[in-house]
Amino acid sequence: MKFGNFETIEEKREDDKKYKRENKDIIATTGGINAIIVTATADREQAILSIIDSAFHFSGQKFSSASILILEKEVYDDLEFKNNLKDAAKNLKIGSAYDLTSTITPLTKKPDIELSKALSELDTNETWLLKPKKDLNNPNLITPGIKYGTQKDSFTKNQELYGPILSVMRADNLDHAIEIANDSKYALAAGLHSLDPREHLTWLSNIEAGNLYINSKITDAKIKRQPFGGYKKSCFGSGYKSGGENFLLNFLNLRQKTLPLEKLPTSDWINSLSKFLEKKPLSAEELKLWYASVGNYVYHWQRLSHDTDYNKIIGQDNIHRYVPRKNITLRVTKNSSHLDALRVSAAALTCSANLEISYTNSKELEKFNWIDLLPVLPNIEESEKAFIKRVKGGNIERLRLVEKASKELKRAAALSETYIIDAPVLANGRFELLHYIKEISITYEYHRYGNLGIKESEMRKPIT
Repeated sequence: MKFGNFETIEEKREDDKKYKRENKDIIATTGGINAIIVTATADREQAILSIIDSAFHFSGQKFSSASILILEKEVYDDLEFKNNLKDAAKNLKIGSAYDLTSTITPLTKKPDIELSKALSELDTNETWLLKPKKDLNNPNLITPGIKYGTQKDSFTKNQELYGPILSVMRADNLDHAIEIANDSKYALAAGLHSLDPREHLTWLSNIEAGNLYINSKITDAKIKRQPFGGYKKSCFGSGYKSGGENFLLNFLNLRQKTLPLEKLPTSDWINSLSKFLEKKPLSAEELKLWYASVGNYVYHWQRLSHDTDYNKIIGQDNIHRYVPRKNITLRVTKNSSHLDALRVSAAALTCSANLEISYTNSKELEKFNWIDLLPVLPNIEESEKAFIKRVKGGNIERLRLVEKASKELKRAAALSETYIIDAPVLANGRFELLHYIKEISITYEYHRYGNLGIKESEMRKPIT
């Protein structure tokens, strides 16, 4: 289990390769290049407070600290907003960490090459709104810095930085701002400031990040309230969020002892597979396993697919959401259990995950001939050698196997960023479906200066 920036995890993986420790699983939460979007409908005064908090508290050193601010053109061109942002950052108290009134305190380590460059240099079109300065007596104590005019290809837009530096970008509209924010190899935290519910829905449907904040600072994740973790290069491994309901599964090896009893009707695609299996020489126990599995997958997906707020804090929604994953590959070999492979396919179909099937043809597969029944799932026939080459090339992000991975495949995965799932296929959908979905945490500050609006009559817990 590791926490660090992506380069730290890469160093750990290189170390494992060097000492031939491919059998060690790495589960990592890494950092990000976190962006806040402010639209023309935002409460600009409130937005500035959240931006300053997100970018400069903890001296910008948190994994979730904001380093990119994307302003809709009306806000970007607003001189009053610009001056107020500058004044708010300029007036932050800078001093010792032992002085509890200090907001900007010394960095925990000397600025690295990347941070030093960001603090001292400008790219084309960039200007200093507020130029950072180092304390003469402590080179780790640095005043806030704000750049205006950052572009998509600017250094600070594409670099993980853990320091008090904020780069401001201009967007034509919300869609353009989302496009800019998503143009990143990371997907950890993101924020939106807008008073338009329609913009909230657009942003939530399109932004790529694991922790989402509306009209709130983005650096205040709390256990259970806002489970923490992202995807893309902000995560490696299972993706179970820190402080969330699934995190302890990282330390468990689950196996099925008894079949689940809960079930719901399945989709037409899975029904067609069921009819196909009934015509095959399967035992009664195998058919029982199939029906118990697919029915339970639907039962649990109906529950997991609904947004949940476990806390019900007054003035703040904290939604836990599951969404289908993309880019999962199921590998089927001559040694694979076709029933287990079909159960994996059924699980992915149930939650609408994008599953690719890679297979090596065999007499048994030709006899079983089930892959042709799933035209909705892309498939590719390839030898084991060709498949391992694809793994080494980094073309497979998440790999589901129905048998234990070979040493050669583990070595190939260690050379890339491929996460192997070779745990037993479970009939219990509460756990099996987690391989094909990811967790999103959404925080929405719905109150307006204490006014709760239409939610005033809801039963809520006081903020503690």
